[in-house]
Amino acid sequence: MNKKKLVQYLKLLLARSGQAIRGGTWDSGNLIYLLQERSLENPALKIWLEKRNNWLSGDIQNELLETMAHFVLRKIKNSVLKSPFMAIMVDGTTDISALSDTIKTVDFANDTLNLIRFVSNTILDSSKRKNIFSGIVLSTNLDEENDYKTENIPGIIPFCPTRWTVRVKAVNRFIENYERVILTVQDILKDSNSISKDGRAALRGYETKLWKFETVFALESLSLILGPSKHSSELLIKTLTSSRNDDVFNDTWNKTKQLAVHLNLTMPKNPRVCKPPAKLEYSTTCTPPANIDKKVALRKEFFALIDCLLNELNERFTQSGLDKVVSMETILMRSINRDKIEISEIKKLLGIHVTDFNVDQLAVQLIMLPNILNSDNPSATIKDIVEIFKMLPETSRQLMNQVERLIILLYTIPAASATPERSFSGLRRLKTYTRSTMSQKRLTHLLLLHLNQTILYEISLDDILKEFISRIAERKSVFGKM
Repeated sequence: MNKKKLVQYLKLLLARSGQAIRGGTWDSGNLIYLLQERSLENPALKIWLEKRNNWLSGDIQNELLETMAHFVLRKIKNSVLKSPFMAIMVDGTTDISALSDTIKTVDFANDTLNLIRFVSNTILDSSKRKNIFSGIVLSTNLDEENDYKTENIPGIIPFCPTRWTVRVKAVNRFIENYERVILTVQDILKDSNSISKDGRAALRGYETKLWKFETVFALESLSLILGPSKHSSELLIKTLTSSRNDDVFNDTWNKTKQLAVHLNLTMPKNPRVCKPPAKLEYSTTCTPPANIDKKVALRKEFFALIDCLLNELNERFTQSGLDKVVSMETILMRSINRDKIEISEIKKLLGIHVTDFNVDQLAVQLIMLPNILNSDNPSATIKDIVEIFKMLPETSRQLMNQVERLIILLYTIPAASATPERSFSGLRRLKTYTRSTMSQKRLTHLLLLHLNQTILYEISLDDILKEFISRIAERKSVFGKM
């Protein structure tokens, strides 16, 4: 019973849930505490725990974790061997013991996004601060030359750290309520009970930034550039490319200047004149100091932001692998629309996967596919085809075995990096600051068990114990045969 309890706690309570097993010393930790708690009801377990050799050392724990991880790997291997295709996704991340991460970004845009997130969340996280924002009534006596309107404008919304489309809405709302946000921040800072001491210090720093021309310019730039992200990637790339010119920059500059005049913001000043370092001079005549206008400096930042986004979009969406998936999907889409595809064209669309299919049979089955699906819907998707295939009898599926094989291939090829991202989330749950000294081997086994909880649940405790005991003769004499 004792040996089963040990493996059961390792398997069900700790490995699956990702909780820490060992503590700061050899006789502490969740595993030891669980066994001690159970020993209160089981005298035999209490006697066992008091033994000098109670088989609870770190090496034994590692071996049991390794044994369970190998069982999981065998099950994964068997399922892979049964499938006609497999996909391997490789990605990288740093764990908690790494020194630092390197993030490429555009400084002025990143600082502005942090400002929106902090100020918006500060206002919306408290009912008192939210009421201050709602109670501010703006003046409608604007200059005749100013077109800026402040009437009937919705309030600000929380800033989403991941989704672009939600970010765009938050940025636009922040711009529309800019004057109200400034007045709200001022009122919050006047009331000593409205925010904590640390939050007050940070908010005071952001208030200074709110009065700067550069902040509004960055907001207008982000609103312009992030807005098209709701459309397809190709349209977004074209839109951003067309926005990379002086006319768009001047329009953004003028719009920012108009808003800055209305809000009485501090206008930008030219950077300090600096001469080049002497170590870079290659002649006896010194180069005169460069006098850069502030508008020119912001133009550089504006174009750098667009270039950064274009590079990232091209890297993610302009890929040969994505084109191959689209080509294979085209085969099914054209077949649904009763567009006959020649064998030579099918071979071309299949590309490197042409040897995985009987192309002659596939061509015939594609002609039959619309009749099998019994649908004339030209907008049908791969998902619709899969749902219909699930309801087909086995004989019909065997008749369309090559089409079914093509669908399996399309579903096998990863279209996103969500799977490795989930692994990264599991890594962050397992390797925390208090568990940063965990060995790589133990971390690998724990992560494998934690990410494949369903498979781990199906593994028999008797099988794990049988393999563990059979390795050494001493264990057979202590635990007996299984």
